[in-house]
Amino acid sequence: MPILVWDAHFYISRVNRAMENLVGYNAEYLIKQQVEILWPRNVKDEWVKQASRLGDGYKWESVELPIQRADGKLRTVLWNSATLFGKDGITPVATILQGQDITERIKAQKKVQQNLESMRRVFNGIVNALAAMAEKKDPYTAGHQRRVLNWPVP
Repeated sequence: MPILVWDAHFYISRVNRAMENLVGYNAEYLIKQQVEILWPRNVKDEWVKQASRLGDGYKWESVELPIQRADGKLRTVLWNSATLFGKDGITPVATILQGQDITERIKAQKKVQQNLESMRRVFNGIVNALAAMAEKKDPYTAGHQRRVLNWPVP
């Protein structure tokens, strides 16, 4: 599991090997960089908004936010976090994040959704074809088939 630690000023202080593999940068390069190096430009505002809340004790629990790899590719990561506070129990010192790359899972979910929509279109076409055939014999039956076709699906 990728682990990322940043200090109260959003400078990266620790990463593990899994994080290096995920982002395509080595730890030597990442340490002392601002964490925004990992944030895609198009979602940077969302990252800043979410990350700024972490210092207030808010936790990320299953927050999906993308990161941008060294090669420019985007990966979607499911993040969980914990904020470490100083001796006073109030001042944030660091934030530890644990992530899980869910990019492939999201692609698979989109494919399943596309297949489901495709099957619905085929099913609707079949029902309409059957209704058209039945309508020639019995208009009431065809109307019933169309009403059933438009029945809400849970």
